[in-house]
Amino acid sequence: MIIETYNLMDISFIFPFLNSRVSLPEFILYFNFTYIELTVFPLLAVSLLLIIIRYKRNNIELSYDKIDKRDIMVLEAIKRGYKTLTEISSFTGLPKSTTYRRLKKLTDLGYLVCNREYGKVYYEINKPSRRKIIKTKDIELKEEERNEK
Repeated sequence: MIIETYNLMDISFIFPFLNSRVSLPEFILYFNFTYIELTVFPLLAVSLLLIIIRYKRNNIELSYDKIDKRDIMVLEAIKRGYKTLTEISSFTGLPKSTTYRRLKKLTDLGYLVCNREYGKVYYEINKPSRRKIIKTKDIELKEEERNEK
């Protein structure tokens, strides 16, 4: 019984073009690739690229842990009838950029609903979340009272 052994440095049994006088680009041109190889390798490359892009995108996370005073001010403005970004910003005294970030946060959390009509964006309190808003507001006010004492 003869057992074949391969030198670790000799990889010509894996890549047959290493034994010939044909360069790598010529080998690729004249090698008979199967349809499987032509479809699998590009799909693997694209899927690896998508995984890398998605991983980098998921590393950035926004923290929506808690509603603070500015969020309550925005909710109060909407409760009093102010619907657009400009109206809410002027009522609260916050810059438009801050107001927009707060509106986006509250919309993502489900406290607000965003309606786009006639080129304007209107914000309304989401009906199922009204109880949640009242409870959160009460908790925030109780925490402020404890901090003042």
